[in-house]
Amino acid sequence: MFFKKAIKGHKWITFIILVFLALKIATLHLYKEPWWDPAVYIGMGKYIFSLGSAGFWEDARPIAWPIMLGLLWKIGISPIFFGRILDIIFGALVVLLTYKIGDIIFDRKTALIASVFMAFSPTFFFFTGIMITETVSTFFTLLAVYFIITKRNFLSGLFFGIAFMTRFLQIFAFISVVFYILTQQKDKQKILSKLFLGFAIAVLPYFILNAFLYQNPIHPFIYHADLTKNSGWDNYHGISFYFNSLFKENIFYLLSIAGIIYVFKNKDKTKKLVVLPLVIFLAFFISIKQKEMRFLIILMPYMYLLVSSSLISIFNTKNPKTLLISLIIITFVLSFATALNYYKNEYSRTNQYTILQESYDEAKGNLWISSPMIAAYSDNKASNLVYYPYFDSIKEQELENNAGNADYIFIDSCDIGCRPNDSECESKKEELWNYFAIKLKTEHSSKHGQCSQYIFKK
Repeated sequence: MFFKKAIKGHKWITFIILVFLALKIATLHLYKEPWWDPAVYIGMGKYIFSLGSAGFWEDARPIAWPIMLGLLWKIGISPIFFGRILDIIFGALVVLLTYKIGDIIFDRKTALIASVFMAFSPTFFFFTGIMITETVSTFFTLLAVYFIITKRNFLSGLFFGIAFMTRFLQIFAFISVVFYILTQQKDKQKILSKLFLGFAIAVLPYFILNAFLYQNPIHPFIYHADLTKNSGWDNYHGISFYFNSLFKENIFYLLSIAGIIYVFKNKDKTKKLVVLPLVIFLAFFISIKQKEMRFLIILMPYMYLLVSSSLISIFNTKNPKTLLISLIIITFVLSFATALNYYKNEYSRTNQYTILQESYDEAKGNLWISSPMIAAYSDNKASNLVYYPYFDSIKEQELENNAGNADYIFIDSCDIGCRPNDSECESKKEELWNYFAIKLKTEHSSKHGQCSQYIFKK
């Protein structure tokens, strides 16, 4: 209903969304096996809807996206295929909301250009369909921003809460809106009371659940922060990473700086709703060591609205419609190589877990896995996650102490990451596999590239 009402009388955004959906469906077959994080969300979804008899649980993850994927599984359809379709639908809605917000606080031309940039951004276009949380959480956040602009403050708080339950980092978008209200709005108390009420209704059940499960309502956030510090080493990059990578994404991205300056000079305070999330998110992502372009999806709508407003300001006064269109086309030609590289790498991926997945699906009892992808296609329950939360001496000791309880252990040695400069990690991993071989029988042993794979059985 919202979608139909939102596009009524807006033929160009309708056209952009239809092209986006058509291209996404056309490229759907290029996606291979589910990635690590989506496999986790699928496993968690199965665990939720089976009340713990299938899938597995990671307590550092938000639960909204696992609930959605788990519901697909519960009604009997593939959470992998239809999860991708659902992710693409959320992507189309992100494009629509980028347009709607831009149309309200800037103008229709700015909104259209921003929605085109958003829809066909190489990073956004490719990762929408991978089933990570960036796209779906961005939808809920943009919907919350839209409701703030249209003065439906309770609904805004509610969807900010849902966004937070989808990706914890969306709390920064909520904080930016609270800051905006405190500094720019009249009737602050009334607006904030409704905003916080909606947010609380969305998140309080989760805090209560945490208190019941872990005796600590903020346990997942503490664990999540700890996990973040002890993973992702392959994606550690310097401070210039995003500045360089964004040129491949959109050569005009630096115009967002001009857009920020324009907003602060403009008397329309509502435009700051676009600036504040962008600045806060970008500052955070630059400050952390792990840097990936997919992280920036959650700030791209704001960035592209500012880029588009700058382009309109520069070219609108000189009747350069043809030049503006030409520049946009050039942008997409230059970014095409980035998109092509994404899809080329994805299409060339092979499933290294085939043997482990087939054996896992037939196994019974107390099952241990070294990767969520081993369990992605099965309804079996994984009782121990060898990889989780990370490998250190404490985890090694825990696994050795409990190895006798396992009926099966499915291992790929490359799943266990080692900290940079940890010279003893690889040898400790080998010691652990040898210990498993002593405690259980080795049912399977093979090499997959540089990775060793094992199935140990009681």
